[in-house]
Amino acid sequence: MPSLKKLVGKKIQAAIPLIDPNVITEYMLHAVESSGLWVSSKKSTEHFMKMASRTMLAKTPVFFVPFHQIVVVLAMDEGVQVSDRVLE
Repeated sequence: MPSLKKLVGKKIQAAIPLIDPNVITEYMLHAVESSGLWVSSKKSTEHFMKMASRTMLAKTPVFFVPFHQIVVVLAMDEGVQVSDRVLE
């Protein structure tokens, strides 16, 4: 599996309770720092606009999330995966 730095510019899935508790959401990974990740997503943008009482932004906000605020990060490996339910 590639390091997070090699995934910069790609989509990852992560559980970040600050943005959406108990849900794994797709994010664009913009940068990796020693203490966290810079990410953006439609869901995080909507969350920010709601908090700021905005309905439109001229640019997409990119959020810094410290590693201690991230529950899990998922990246997809090559190859197709089939659910056991399909094989039943």
